[in-house]
Amino acid sequence: SLNLTTDDRDIIDDGQWLSDKIVDAVNNITAKHLHTETSQTSLLAQTAVGFRSVDREMRVIYDKGHWVAAACDNGEVLLANSFGHNISPFVANQLKQLYRNLVDADGQLEVTTVRCMQQPNTSDCGVFASAFVFEWATRSVQANLDVRFDVPGMRGHLRQCLERQEVAPFPQRGPQRGTTTGALRKVRT
Repeated sequence: SLNLTTDDRDIIDDGQWLSDKIVDAVNNITAKHLHTETSQTSLLAQTAVGFRSVDREMRVIYDKGHWVAAACDNGEVLLANSFGHNISPFVANQLKQLYRNLVDADGQLEVTTVRCMQQPNTSDCGVFASAFVFEWATRSVQANLDVRFDVPGMRGHLRQCLERQEVAPFPQRGPQRGTTTGALRKVRT
């Protein structure tokens, strides 16, 4: 059970910023879908210990008042940010904890920032990050995230996925503009 309450459902339905509890539920159903280890709580980002290292994962992570999507598959770390393209030091630290085995001798981690749809407001970052993670989990980490999601339907879709405890691609409008990732840049953090 995801332990979500009617208050959590109201947060989703009312257009509020997603809580760590909702994001943890997204991460848990994604881990289950991928048959990987149970996801670590997003709250670990705020502790001195931080995350344990993993080799393969797709998750939503916290960025000081913002949610972003991260993935690691076949030694490649990807980041999708619906509110810009920068990697904050806070996110870089989490990525280095999560993907510790890929950090080089100089303490650097190569991360590919992925071109993705940008959110139209300041409260949908968690919904967009969830959509990106679900795209990666159901299609491929090479899935095109620079698509036109059906924004009015995104929150209802997320709620349904959480209620069913299943990962499903978010609805899109119009044709996809491509079939592979549009990597903006590879950066070392």
